[in-house]
This record gives sequence, structure tokens and C-alpha cells, in this order.
Amino acid sequence: MAFQPTKFGKFLLLDKIATGGMAEIFMAQTVGPGGFEKIVALKRILPNLSSNQEFISMFIDEAKVTSQLTHGNIVQIYEFGEIDQNYYLSMEFVDGKNLRQILARAEEIKRILPLEHVVYIVNKICEGLDYAHRFRDKREREALQIVHRDISPQNILLSYEGEVKLIDFGIAKTRSQDGKTKSGVLKGKFGYMSPEQASGTPIDQRTDIFSTGIILFEMLTHQRLFASNNDLATLKKIQEAKIPAPSLFNPDIPFELEEIVLKALSKDPNKRYQTAHQFHRDLSKFLHTLNPDFTSSHVASFVRSLFALEILEHKKTMIEVAKPPEIEKKVLEVTPEKTKVSEVKESTRTDVQWKADKEKVEEEMPLPQEPYTHKVWLQIGVLGLAVVTLSLLLLFLNQNPTRMIQSEIPQQSKPTPVTQTSVLRIDTDPQNADVHIDEKLFGQTPLAIPHLPQHQELKILLKKAGYQDVEENISLTTPTHNINKILVAIGSGFLNIKTVPNSDIYVDGTKIGTTPILKFEITAGKHTIRAVNTELNLTAEKDINIEVDEVKLVDETELVFHPVP
Repeated sequence: MAFQPTKFGKFLLLDKIATGGMAEIFMAQTVGPGGFEKIVALKRILPNLSSNQEFISMFIDEAKVTSQLTHGNIVQIYEFGEIDQNYYLSMEFVDGKNLRQILARAEEIKRILPLEHVVYIVNKICEGLDYAHRFRDKREREALQIVHRDISPQNILLSYEGEVKLIDFGIAKTRSQDGKTKSGVLKGKFGYMSPEQASGTPIDQRTDIFSTGIILFEMLTHQRLFASNNDLATLKKIQEAKIPAPSLFNPDIPFELEEIVLKALSKDPNKRYQTAHQFHRDLSKFLHTLNPDFTSSHVASFVRSLFALEILEHKKTMIEVAKPPEIEKKVLEVTPEKTKVSEVKESTRTDVQWKADKEKVEEEMPLPQEPYTHKVWLQIGVLGLAVVTLSLLLLFLNQNPTRMIQSEIPQQSKPTPVTQTSVLRIDTDPQNADVHIDEKLFGQTPLAIPHLPQHQELKILLKKAGYQDVEENISLTTPTHNINKILVAIGSGFLNIKTVPNSDIYVDGTKIGTTPILKFEITAGKHTIRAVNTELNLTAEKDINIEVDEVKLVDETELVFHPVP
């Protein structure tokens, strides 16, 4: 069922963009006196986590860190607040896709990312990181020493205008934090960690450089650098950091670029680029020799060509949303209410006050009681964008005739009865699940499938190795239909480990953290756990067998310490 516009305090939620394990993200609209309006992205903690202080703290940390950053390659935070006990962040809306979605779509339709596009995108990531790494507190003028810690394709947005922006500083580490992870849990996406991060040892800004190097490697080679069957095996690969030459997978990679990749991926942090600026400098030099005239407009054209149909469908949906009287009624019938808000002022502000007495400000937020006048200009703007997008489609057809799916551009033929169709958008967490409709494979998530008939039952099957299949029968009744599923892993259980004294824990020879460790996912079967306390020169070892879906506790009664021989 298509998303229905929903009121959330002073916001009107227009569409759901994504749902993760911690929060959901919406395209939203704020309205004000005199017809003022602004489209924003709204990130809201999931209802079941609203009372979880750890998640709320991460949410607040993200607001504290990102709200101070004003850079073209970092998504801007506007506001942090609470409505009906639901915490949210209001931020810059980026009309585009994340890098993971772009890579998946390119692979799906057998498109290769041109070399200069790859270098340009990673170069912009480095620009954003360099700004964040060097950022100084505007009041005390001291470097915050920000470390993102979660640089990955999902956290890099590319707009349809060719912009590249970093998001999600939720687990960022700053000078005022020790960077230690509660309960020994490693933070960040395992496949994009640095060796020191995967080992649980102290990290600095060079960990972000390694993560960016992984992204560069994977974009150039179309290969996952540390792909494994489970998280434990992934951590072990990263800790070993045996990096193959990218040219083994793509012989078209120039030697100069390969040197840049391998330097960024040095296992020893001292042999890597020491700053994001150094990484950016070398990429800029290489891009200039490759194509001195390359600009963001080239990236914009490429991204639009990948998602041309989705762009058109989204514009049509926004026209439907803007039609009276539904949306007008939803907003104008709202009564004034109190909303707890911590505002993030414009980029000219001197600092963000985060002391307890100023963290939440009670203020009246009455929504406008007069009709707003955006419908006419919104429809005109949308129609204009549709014309531009259609022009791009025709241009792309002329330049790449063999890459277009014939069914997407109907041939002139005899008049036939009009059949109503829909676009089905499917996404999963994790992504890259096979999508079958009526036993036919259409591709992998995230995926948009156009021209599906309405009012007919469709059998949806989602399959991914290591996860339970998801089956669902649907009937399309609206122009767009969204399916978002969280896949449940199979063949694994969870470990809770407690020791006295606290110790480093190794599972099958790979360090997973420091006790206490809670709910560490591990494949079902036999494993060896080893605890090591280097300060007291003690060690303990235990063989375990874990069943599927079992939550096993291993504590000091089973891990009996003895001196290291």
C-alpha cells in the first residue's frame, strides 16, 4: 500500500525513505505563516526504542556532532526535538540515492561506473572527511578530532544534481569521548572497518581513510573486498588486511590510481595517508590528468540515467500528494500544539548550546491556519522536472541504444485498451536479496520494477543466502507500492560473555571485543572461546556448541582463568 501523508507535530510526512534497525527516515514538509514551506528529511527513532537510553544517547550525539558541521559534502542538521515522546532529527533533504543503491542498480543493468566518476565521488568523500576531521569548536577553537567510524556506501548520498554528501555521524567519536564501545560491541559496519577498528584497539581519523579506501577499491573492481559468510570471518579478514592489487580484477585501472588505493588500504596506519586532505590531493591530481573538465554535472547525468523511471514516478506521486483537498485538510485542521525542540540555527551561528538547561526549549509551534499557496507552483515545477527528465531519457537512448529495456519505451502500435500499471519498489535490510515475482527473478534489492499490472495477485519471494525467505502475496492498487523488509538470519545464535576480571575475548582465534559482551551474533556450531587479561597475565579457554537462535551465556563459572605459561 502506498504511503499516506501523515501529520507528525509541525511536520507532514510525505513519504517513507527507509527503515533501519534504529530509526526510520521520511521525506517531510514543514509549513509556516504566509505559505512558507520547506522539504526536509526527518529521522525518527523507532517507537520500540523510544525508552532505550543508549539509542537516544546515540541520537543526541549525532545531533551534537553534525549540527555544527556546515560543508557541501556533509548533510546539514536543522533541528533536534521530541514530539509525543518520539525523538527526531530534521535535516537537509537530498533528492537522490545512497551509494549502495547506485552500485546495486548499475550491477543489475550491467552498467559500469566510468573511472572518472569513481574518482570524483571518492574525492568528494575525502573533502567532507577532511572538513570533519579538522573541525574546531567555534567557541573554544579547539579541534574536536571527529572520527566518523561508519564510512560505508549506505552512508554516502548522491543527489540527482551530482552532489556527494556524508550522513550518519551517530557513532562518531570526538575529542571529549574515549571512543570505547559499551559492552564490548564493535560499532560500524563490519565490511568497512579498518584493521585496528576490527581488533578493538584505539583508533583515530586514519580509520576513516581505510574505510574510504575500501569503497574506492570496491567501486573500481566491482568486488567486495572483505566478503565472507559471517561477521566473524569478515573481522578476521580485515584484521589480516591482505589486500590484492585492484588491477587483478580490473586491468583497466591505471598504475597511478592503484598506488593511491593500496596506500589508503595499508594495514599499518602509519603507512596510510595521514590525513583525508592528502588522500584528496592525490585523487584530485589523478582526476585532472584523466579528465580536467569533469564536473558534478557528469555524475548527475549518470545517476539520473540509472533511476530515470523512479524520478518520473516520484514526481507523479508528489503531484498526487499536492492535490486538494486531502493534503490541505490534513495540515489546516491541525490545532496548535507544544513541541519540544532544540533548534539548529543557520550556518552563521557561532555554536550549538548543549548544556542541560538549554538542551530542550519549550515553545509554541502553531501550524498555519490559512490555506497555503504552494499547489500551483509545485505542480508547475514538477511538470518542468518531468520534461527535463524525459529529455534526459531520450538523450540517453540515442547514446546507449543497446542498454535500454525495450519494454520501458513502448513502440508506436495500434491502439490497445489502457491497462493500469504500478511501480513496485522493494528494499531489504540487509540489501542484495534476490527478488522473485511469480517465480521470475527480477534482480536484487534495492529494486524498482515498473509496469506491473494493477488488481492482479502477485507472488513476491525474497531470497538471500544465510537469511530466511520472505514470501508475500500482493495486489497493486496505487501508482507506487513500497515493500521494506528486515531479513532474519538463519543458522546463527548469540553469545553473552561475562568474565571476572574483564578480558579480551577471541572466538576461533579472532578478537571480537572486551567483556562484558552482549548478543554477539555467531554461526551455529562448535566454537572455541578464549579470554585474555594481559595486565594480570591470565587466560581461559572454553569449547562451546551453539544452536540456531540460541542465546548462550558464557561467564566466569565456565571460563576459569590460569596464568599464561
